[in-house]
Amino acid sequence: QYALKALETHDIVLIHIEAPDEAGHEGNVHEKVLAIEQVDSKIIGPILAAKNKFKGLRILVLPDHYTPIVKRTHTPESVPFPAYGMGIEKGIGLPYTEANAHASGLHIKDGHRLIEHLISGSFQ
Repeated sequence: QYALKALETHDIVLIHIEAPDEAGHEGNVHEKVLAIEQVDSKIIGPILAAKNKFKGLRILVLPDHYTPIVKRTHTPESVPFPAYGMGIEKGIGLPYTEANAHASGLHIKDGHRLIEHLISGSFQ
C-alpha cells in the first residue's frame, strides 16, 4: 500500500525487506520460502495488479546480497533479479531461482549500475 501511494508522487520507490535474509541466516528453508512468497503476494502482486495506473512502470526485485541457507551467512555470488516493465525484454522464461538466474548469462558486474539498467529498460 505504501509503495503504491508513493508511486503516485515519486518516480522511484525502493522497498527493503529483511525477512528472506534473516531466514537465510537462521538456516530455515521453510521460513525463507515463506518470506519470499509473502513478498510476492503482499508487495509484488499488488503492484502488478495496479500497473496500469502508472505509465512506464518498471519493477526490479532483488536481494541486497546472497545468503544461502546452507552457509547461513552472506556470500559473494551474484544475486538473481527479475525485472519487469515497459521496454524490458522478456528473459529466459524460467522460474525465478538462483540456478536459472545464473544460467541466463545475464550478470551485472557493478551492482551500483543496476539502477541505470532499470531506468533505461535495457539489461543487455
